[in-house]
Amino acid sequence: MNKDRKVETATSDIEVYEPVVANLFIFFAVLISILCAFPLLVYSMTDNLAFSYVLMGLTSIVFLFAAVYENKAKKKASVSNAYGILLVLEAILVMTNALAVYYLATIFGFLFGGFVVYKTMSSQYKASFFAGETSAESIDINEKKEETKVNSKEDIVNNNEKQEKILKTKVFKNGKSTKHGKVKKSDLVIKIVAIILLVVFFIAGITLNVLMYRAGYFEDFAFYHGKVYKNIVYGEDPVRNSMDLYIPSNFFNQEKRYAIIFIHGGSGFQGNKEQISGEAKTFAKQGYLTATINYSYITIKNENKTETILNDVTNALNQLKALSDKNGWGISKIALAGYSTGGQISLLYSYTKQDESPFKIAFVASRLGPAVLTYDHLSYKYMDIYASSYLGYNPYVAYAKYKSIYDEKYPDGNKEQPLLKYKEYITKMVSSISPHDNVNILSPPTLFSFATKDQYVNISQAKEFKERLTFCKVEHSYVIFENSTHFLFEDRKQLDKYYAELSRFARKYFK
Repeated sequence: MNKDRKVETATSDIEVYEPVVANLFIFFAVLISILCAFPLLVYSMTDNLAFSYVLMGLTSIVFLFAAVYENKAKKKASVSNAYGILLVLEAILVMTNALAVYYLATIFGFLFGGFVVYKTMSSQYKASFFAGETSAESIDINEKKEETKVNSKEDIVNNNEKQEKILKTKVFKNGKSTKHGKVKKSDLVIKIVAIILLVVFFIAGITLNVLMYRAGYFEDFAFYHGKVYKNIVYGEDPVRNSMDLYIPSNFFNQEKRYAIIFIHGGSGFQGNKEQISGEAKTFAKQGYLTATINYSYITIKNENKTETILNDVTNALNQLKALSDKNGWGISKIALAGYSTGGQISLLYSYTKQDESPFKIAFVASRLGPAVLTYDHLSYKYMDIYASSYLGYNPYVAYAKYKSIYDEKYPDGNKEQPLLKYKEYITKMVSSISPHDNVNILSPPTLFSFATKDQYVNISQAKEFKERLTFCKVEHSYVIFENSTHFLFEDRKQLDKYYAELSRFARKYFK
């Protein structure tokens, strides 16, 4: 009788997900797993947890759907439990913003997606005997059992064995079968595509997490680290003339308080303050008030130029001074630090605009910022770019005007003031915004760095810049990023070395 009961209750013992529900589970599992690969990248580039909140909200909705469905269908809560664990992990991520949790979210997101795909697809496969109508040749077991008359225990056993044998070899109209038949091609394609997506985005997610951390784009800064004040406007443009402040929790416990202003890169026409927020958070956690600033883009259309950016820095510092006085922050000295173009701006401002700063500039730091703007170290293309940033418009147009005025003034030429060739003209223009040419004996202590494989800022500048600093008797130090490109994705140890030197500068010159 046990064998007979087994055949009668076979369909009820197998956990089957309706096709529509199964496909929904697979779709959302893959979607959420893919999204789990990107929170760290998005946060690093935007300094905003909005993406993580969206992911958390989506996971919550699907979790509730899975829980209600599995409860109503009286199934094991395996899928909803998987969503629940992921939801808890996402909540921890939002609260702590810790690097380890970002990695766990990426890894578990992949495992979770794989589990749901396996669970739903395998349950459908195992239940394929009972998934649809039988063919004309197939035998309905339940009906057959009612029609079959058996009068002995031996007949019951023989009949059940015969029915199971038929069941194992029959093929359904919907194309599903046992191990002797074929599974629907569409189901197989769905499974393969889902697995490929999971694996690809798992690898991409882990890789992006590693690269963002290596290059210093990511640094956690949770509520217990301090307060963040976003998008403080200091000028006419609420977007480009804005800054973010990071005030550490122990800031007001210090007798003397200092601030470090970080300026982003982007060649003067792209980039934003969020991209350098990782560095600002790193030093905020060391006890300094830190700020990241946006500045006006240099474009031919609006005729902004390097001087515009320098004025923006002054305006940002004036706003910081006003906030410090109003709120009793008591900032006594500042330092300027920047990456790439932000490094150049930091150097140039510290060398030429000290008198305009409302704070004393204790030191300046440049991470891969161009320092010697000459044709010896830069291509014609980049020299033209720097000429444009100085002039505020096309250098070829500027040279044409210069030549026209010269020819009109000196039709026969002038030996004492010969006509400058284009290259000489550009060199003269760019000299005004070259940190090397503006260093003087009053320049603040300087930390600079270059990378051996930098494709944008040639390391050949290092020697000439160092010689100039030495000549002007400016205290200085430098860090060389070995085997690194401009974006510093290669080796976190090199970046940590730079951070350590910047920390040393802060301890030494913030007195």
